[in-house]
Amino acid sequence: MNPLEAPYPVYLVRETEVVRNSLAEGLPLPQGDTLEVGTKTYQVVHLPAPEGTYLLLLEVSHLAVRAKAYQSLLRVLKGLMQHEEPEGLLKDLIREAVAVVPGAEAGSILLREGGFFYLVAQEGFSERLLMARTSLQEELFWYGLGVDNWQRGRPRILKGEEVRYLSNLSTVEARPLFFEHGRPLEIQATLGLPIVLEGEVLATMNLDSFSDPEAFSPLSLELA
Repeated sequence: MNPLEAPYPVYLVRETEVVRNSLAEGLPLPQGDTLEVGTKTYQVVHLPAPEGTYLLLLEVSHLAVRAKAYQSLLRVLKGLMQHEEPEGLLKDLIREAVAVVPGAEAGSILLREGGFFYLVAQEGFSERLLMARTSLQEELFWYGLGVDNWQRGRPRILKGEEVRYLSNLSTVEARPLFFEHGRPLEIQATLGLPIVLEGEVLATMNLDSFSDPEAFSPLSLELA
């Protein structure tokens, strides 16, 4: 088989020229063992041949995203081991989550105290949202999948009008703050994750997309 006919990007590098197959058109010539272009990551395989060196680009985007997510988790765990302040760790956590979960453009973490959840960390919203609170019942409305799934920590995705509808049900007390600074009319998709210990929800994390109702994939759910 001619490597230039492979179903992935291939370059043939000769002394005086570079030949590309059609799938490599528009991509830069790799300079190392990996190539990152937009949201895609390629592993570069070097294949010497009499006519030159073939560079085969194998897409490993999902592996790269997972690796970044695990690196982020390790940074947060390192902070815990070094006894950093919880508030700072939560800020780092939501910043890392927005950076590595595919589709996320903003996010927030609400921490439970008694019967209320307080917004303690955010990325992509106004600082004025900090310490806005919702009740346990309002958080369950916002979650939308029932108590059993809530207590199991099952992630869920809302899209389009679902976001607006459940926002109205779930922010009675904090509605002025959430509607002024939480951008609910702009959110096209939101991923919600109850954070559970021994069957009790201690916090919730929300990741939001302002641009695409289909922003969150199964990989997004897994990494969240």
